[in-house]
Amino acid sequence: MAKRAPFDCLVSDLDGTLVDLSATKIAAIRGTLRREGKRVMPPAGVLRKRLDESPAAILANYGAPEMRLYWHELLDNLAKARVAPGVRRGLRELRAQRVKVGIVTSLKKTVASNILSRFGLDEYVDCIVGFRPGRRKPSPR
Repeated sequence: MAKRAPFDCLVSDLDGTLVDLSATKIAAIRGTLRREGKRVMPPAGVLRKRLDESPAAILANYGAPEMRLYWHELLDNLAKARVAPGVRRGLRELRAQRVKVGIVTSLKKTVASNILSRFGLDEYVDCIVGFRPGRRKPSPR
């Protein structure tokens, strides 16, 4: 049996911590702009520098504020995402030590669930707190 961890739970972000979604987000932004009829596409390098901004702000900047299309594009481009090195092994070890794992993310909960499921990480996650309108992380509520 694995040695018991000195803590009962771990809370982590998803994007940029467990899974690298940068290429997925860039493809989703560009796909949304295409679906909105925009002809001029911002270069991937320009978008990469802006990924710390919300996708809504980036899309609005290019005149395409429709977030529903973005979420569909994000899920359609998940093949471009990558699980960070060591994440699977670490989550397996945490599970063996009976540590509860929670995810707090600015992604919609359903999108986060889909990402975790796609990469087989969902079996290690006990709780997901996702995007809530009017609240940004970290939020005390």
